[in-house]
Amino acid sequence: MKKIFFVSLLFLSKVSTMAQTAGEERIKKIRFEMVKSSVEFLATDRTTFKEVKKEKCLNCTNNTQLEAFIDENKIIGAKEKLDEWEALLPITSKDSLMESSLKEFKKRILASITGGARSYRTKGEAYETYTETLDSLIASHRGEEASIVPVTGSAQETATAQTEQAYTSGVTSNTLSNQMNASSIFAFLPDITTDTAYILMFILLLGILFLWWRLLVKSKELKHLHDEQNRLQVKEQKERFNVEKSQKDLQQANEKLAVSEKERAILEEDLRAERDRNRRLEEQSLPMATAATPPIPKAINTVRYARYADLGDGFSAQELLEKEDSETIFVLNLIDETTAIFKISENAEAQQYALTNTSYFLGKTSHYDHFPSGHSSIHTVEPGELKLKDSKWLIIKPVKISFS
Repeated sequence: MKKIFFVSLLFLSKVSTMAQTAGEERIKKIRFEMVKSSVEFLATDRTTFKEVKKEKCLNCTNNTQLEAFIDENKIIGAKEKLDEWEALLPITSKDSLMESSLKEFKKRILASITGGARSYRTKGEAYETYTETLDSLIASHRGEEASIVPVTGSAQETATAQTEQAYTSGVTSNTLSNQMNASSIFAFLPDITTDTAYILMFILLLGILFLWWRLLVKSKELKHLHDEQNRLQVKEQKERFNVEKSQKDLQQANEKLAVSEKERAILEEDLRAERDRNRRLEEQSLPMATAATPPIPKAINTVRYARYADLGDGFSAQELLEKEDSETIFVLNLIDETTAIFKISENAEAQQYALTNTSYFLGKTSHYDHFPSGHSSIHTVEPGELKLKDSKWLIIKPVKISFS
């Protein structure tokens, strides 16, 4: 921002300098054309200057060429006049003073070449044309085109002079215009004043200050938007991280569930295989067991307890307990001498003991739909059935249970 302001000030300073330079160059060119016209007017004085060959310096664009024209036509004293006229008035670029300065310049030139004994030069058409040329040059600083009339007496000389003057005016006008255009960016505004330039610079400065203020306001708005964007980006990143973490946790849980489902399927398959094996063994051992079964005392509606199926597919009659403890998982109701039903004990400690190794304690004795957790409660849905074979209470129908 500071660089822009500094560059703007430099630009305004350059504009001011260029405006002054353009004005000074313009008045220098006009004054040179007035001096050249004055030398050409002296060349028309054939009484004083008898060896003049031509009255117009068509290709003169500077003092060196003009001095050569003076020497060629032997216009005695004209070089001294050039130095005298150069020192008459200082050059000013202020348009408000330019016209009055040029008029004063004209007045002093006329006094130096037509005053006193040289007043005879004011008589005749050449003088009238000369003064009109000076007036036209003075007016040219406002962009007005000069209309120059030739200085001769005869018709032929008049025609020749008109042609030469028209060519001279065109060359002078084009040369002056091209030089002024090349000298400054203000050449296309011939009537611009320095005061106007300062006003334009002031307006431009106000415009720059306004744009600077608008830029500051926009910078603050952009900073606020940038901060808000950063805040939203941080929030979005946090939310994305939380979503990704949740998705990762869900994926891990699904993977664990899949593993558990596979383990459950394997255990259920093992359970079905074991039951099938026990059923086949039971079918094979029934004929032998019937003949060898010893009589046992009647035990109608007697309750016994067992810690586990110690024979795999049944309970040993000798290992049944009469009292319940924290490890007696099964409760057997002996209906008659060879028939009994059994269920899972309602003792909480015994149930937790059974859940420490569910497959071992409940795998062959029970039927359930889903695998329990470590803190489940066991409920008997339907009692199992037992038959006494020799000294073994064989599981005919596993007890049906559920977990909660």
